[in-house]
This record gives sequence, C-alpha cells and structure tokens, in this order.
Amino acid sequence: MNTMNSFHVRGASRHDHGQGVLHLVQTPDGWKQRVVDGDSDFKNCLNFDYVCKESTEELQSWLKCDLKEMSLTSAPVLNDGLSV
Repeated sequence: MNTMNSFHVRGASRHDHGQGVLHLVQTPDGWKQRVVDGDSDFKNCLNFDYVCKESTEELQSWLKCDLKEMSLTSAPVLNDGLSV
C-alpha cells in the first residue's frame, strides 16, 4: 500500500500577495501545493509543484521563503489512494 502525507498551511505571503490556505500533498516526485482559500494574488502566485523529492523538512524551508507567517491548520494525514 502506498501512503502519502497531506496537510494544510494557513499563511501570509512574504511578498505582499495577501493571505490564504495551502493544501500540500506528497507525490512520488515531491509535493503538490494548491491554494484552497485566500486572496486572488495569493492564489495566482502560490499554486505550484515541488518535483525534487523534497523531504518534509526541505518543504518547510521552502514555505518559509514564501510565507512570513504560517501555521499548520490540520495535522499531517496519511492517505492511501489519494488522487492528486
């Protein structure tokens, strides 16, 4: 069985793109990051994928580059068969 991590992060953009909520899903190649709620600029700038098999720690470092304030809005959840 293949399991992947998934969680949400609420934050404010470090680059003046507003605030929002990101949903991050681990993929075989790294992480898929999608804005699920937030300001339009936040949505336009923060939907992207990490494709270098980043660890959770590496992902947190990247998030700190984009977000000046952030908090985990749900604990990481293990999913099987999650469509991404």
